[in-house]
Amino acid sequence: RDPDTPGHIRDDVRLINRIRREHPQMRDMRNLAFVPAYDDRVLSYGRFDEDGAVFFHVLLDPHAPAEFGFEVPLWKFGLPADASIEVQDLVEGNSFTWHGRDHRLTLDPHERPYAIWKLTPPGGAR
Repeated sequence: RDPDTPGHIRDDVRLINRIRREHPQMRDMRNLAFVPAYDDRVLSYGRFDEDGAVFFHVLLDPHAPAEFGFEVPLWKFGLPADASIEVQDLVEGNSFTWHGRDHRLTLDPHERPYAIWKLTPPGGAR
């Protein structure tokens, strides 16, 4: 395949490799956990350790966007459902705080087919 054709995953693979190098959670093969996303077309999972997580949502439908609810896995850090957690978007680069467990997201196969976040609980390493 020609890596210069539109839609090639070369840049996606580079991003995942960079995230793997920069985040220790991605180097342990025993820390994978699947978490609720309320749409069968979305795979939601994270790689967790005591300092935080790298948290993924992947759209499995290559034809249609999905707007869905999901749970932030606050329980993995011993936090209650109404707690807050710091978030860094590892695809877009921005940072923010999620408040509470329940959130919504839209993924689009042509614009944003996946989302990857670094979750840092209170007291976690930054």
